Amino acid sequence: MLKSFTVICLMVLTTGTALGKELHIVFDGSKETDAWLGLQQGIEEANTQGKFLNLKYIIANFNDLASIQDKASTIIVSARSALRNSELATKYPNIPVFAVLPSSSAQSRPCAKNILYISPSSQIMNKVTTLWRAEHPNGNGRAQLWHYTFRKYAAAQLNKRFKKTAEKPMSDDSWSAWAAVKLFSDVAAKNANPSTQLLNPKETSTLAFDGQKGVDLNFNSELELLQPLLIVDNGIIVSEISIQKINTLRDANSNCRTLAAKN
Repeated sequence: MLKSFTVICLMVLTTGTALGKELHIVFDGSKETDAWLGLQQGIEEANTQGKFLNLKYIIANFNDLASIQDKASTIIVSARSALRNSELATKYPNIPVFAVLPSSSAQSRPCAKNILYISPSSQIMNKVTTLWRAEHPNGNGRAQLWHYTFRKYAAAQLNKRFKKTAEKPMSDDSWSAWAAVKLFSDVAAKNANPSTQLLNPKETSTLAFDGQKGVDLNFNSELELLQPLLIVDNGIIVSEISIQKINTLRDANSNCRTLAAKN
């Protein structure tokens, strides 16, 4: 009897059909974009890891959100406008919304405790570009989140996996959507209610997320992911800009920072 029970337990753990936990990811955006490709790459890798933890990541439709019982294990990945992100945050206040496209500025972003920004604003990207060019007057580099030639910190392996799956190089948008899923799966591997944890600013500020950038990444008080940036000049990575240096360029009087601190 004991032997039979052991065999059944092993079968359940292997298949995951009885004990496996499903985590839902809703994508809001066009499936003809790099963001969609990045999301697919992230889910594929999350499920590879999830097999060992009895977790399964599923792409869900908006129509299914009402029927999903476990909202504490559900996220929305948005590749839409700031206005759309605000609508999502209001309609689904208990679900984290990962905004993966850059807004024009921090001031133009909706202030909501459940919107997590993977990409810096275009304003910050332009400030980093301007700063670097001032220090390198003969250069024509531009700040980017990612580049397909990036090789350090296991970035080469990620670029290779993405190129094989998507049949195109990884871009800023595809990295950003991949990072949203990777962050979610990293939290889910340690917490039974990952979405609930991501809605707590005290928790997001202490995350140690590995985005293949060489340092642990977490969110600031504006719920923007703090991360190093690359300077790419004529298709070549010429510099890495640290989080500390980027922080000196931020607006210290952001309304979103005030609201996030209150929540």
